[in-house]
Amino acid sequence: MSDIGDIFELELESRLQELRTCQSAKGLLPSEDNPQAPGCFGCNELDSCQLRQDYVKAVYKSMNKGQAGDFAF
Repeated sequence: MSDIGDIFELELESRLQELRTCQSAKGLLPSEDNPQAPGCFGCNELDSCQLRQDYVKAVYKSMNKGQAGDFAF
């Protein structure tokens, strides 16, 4: 993996950890004990959540490595 790819993967991992921390604090994180927990979809702040918006942006950036448009699969 190139350095540029590492940057996007590190950002994605950081955003995912932030999202999981929030879900856990709100009792929404799926786990072995509670596999049916709804995640973000169970949160009444879903539509306005900056953490989730940042995570989604990080997912897209990791898929296309910061380039507009295409994804690298």
